Order: sequence, then C-alpha cells, then structure tokens
Amino acid sequence: MDKFEPDFKKAYCIANDVLICSHTIETMPGYKIGQPIRLLSCNTGLSSASFAQNLANKLNVSVWAPNKYLWADNYGRHFVAGKKSNGEPDYSDKGSFIEFKPGGKKNG
Repeated sequence: MDKFEPDFKKAYCIANDVLICSHTIETMPGYKIGQPIRLLSCNTGLSSASFAQNLANKLNVSVWAPNKYLWADNYGRHFVAGKKSNGEPDYSDKGSFIEFKPGGKKNG
C-alpha cells in the first residue's frame, strides 16, 4: 500500500499534538484507514520516543519519518541530512526515513 503524505498546509495541526494530528490525518481526503504514513517534517523520527512513534501508536499504522532535517532539491526530490551552522544542508551528515511501527515506545 502506498504511503500517505499528509498536507498540513491545508489543515489545522499543532506539530507536537499527536491527538490533533491523528484526527486531522484520519479526516483528510485521500487517506484510507490503516494506510502507512510518511511525514515530511524535520526531525520527527529522531528517536524511539519521537512524534512519529507516538503517531504510529495512536493510528496503529507504520509511520516513516526523517531522523534529521528534511530538504528538497531544485527538482522537488527529498533528502534527509544534518544542517550546517550557515543553515545549508550538511551532505556529510546523511540521515534517512525511519519506520516506526505501532506498539513501540511511547513518549512520556
């Protein structure tokens, strides 16, 4: 099943509130209950106690999230990497999308 990429620009969502975001995702046009999710939001997959893990637990689906900053090149392709002190991508500090499965560690 294809991963769903929530478009939070068109919806009300508080970045650190899993309850609000899970409800927002569930009611978005195009989302199918049980569909895996890919978050296009920096550092949401930083640790096992991350926002992504909490969202996976709440929605009972796999959630893929970047463990560093999320960048896009001039062609709209996404990549995950650290950030230099000047605000530019640090290509030597590569990151990745991490899968968080339901039932993992909860934050708090």
